[in-house]
Amino acid sequence: MQKAEEEERVLNSIPRADRAHYLSDANAMKARLQEGTRERIFESLDEWVLAQSQGAGTRGQPVRVLVGEAGTGKSTVASEFAKRLKERGLLGASFFFTRGLADLNSPTKFFATVAWQLAQSQPALRRAVVDAARQHLKTGALQQLERQFEDLLGKPLSSITEPHPPIFVVVDGLDECTEEGPQLVPSLLRLLLSAAVRPGSPLRVFLASRPEPQYIHDVFTTSDVKPHVSVTSIQEFRDTVNRDIERLIRARVAENMTSQEWSNANPAAVSTIVHKSEELFIYARTAIDF
Repeated sequence: MQKAEEEERVLNSIPRADRAHYLSDANAMKARLQEGTRERIFESLDEWVLAQSQGAGTRGQPVRVLVGEAGTGKSTVASEFAKRLKERGLLGASFFFTRGLADLNSPTKFFATVAWQLAQSQPALRRAVVDAARQHLKTGALQQLERQFEDLLGKPLSSITEPHPPIFVVVDGLDECTEEGPQLVPSLLRLLLSAAVRPGSPLRVFLASRPEPQYIHDVFTTSDVKPHVSVTSIQEFRDTVNRDIERLIRARVAENMTSQEWSNANPAAVSTIVHKSEELFIYARTAIDF
């Protein structure tokens, strides 16, 4: 018991962004997937997860990137994907960047936060993270990204020498990392992806981001990373978007008598909102919420 308490004390000394997790209050608005929508995207993601879970030596592309413009529902997909991975016991960690929120608009606590979550979710990594954190904290609580990565993530992952089921990390909103983003985000990505593409590593990474800024996507095209990365545009599934938006609106309308009466009195209202949404979920959701 004393040993467990000491381990917990060490872990709790790691500086972290508690609100970065997909379940935090800061991400409540992103966790609003309407049942029955986005099915084709999740079918594609399920195929990727299956390919990564087929055993040692079958790695394929351990990094999956979902790209889309603002308002197209990337964060909602990322949140739901993290939830489904959690339900299957495959989620190692999640970090949802959010513009304007302290700790969530900066990469400075990213690796420390991911390491802390991995220690909580992965028994095979807990002792290694505790030992690494104990040594790391002797130098200082919040250190440079490279040092955080090497001490708190790189070394613990290297301690896994036996075949291990894949450990998925979900990262959303890289484009919302506005504090020192151009300087630190490329370094963050290079370090994180280096851990995922290392031979024998159980780490798998799912990233969601807008197509800009370009410095994010430049990392995916480097010669050592590109073969291991699968980039998917959310626009590839646009043929189902209008149907999904209509399903979202009709489900919300059916929630109470007043909105049902409004819809019945205006038969073209739903199709009008769908048309005006121009395939942007954020427009449809804002309109129907209003």
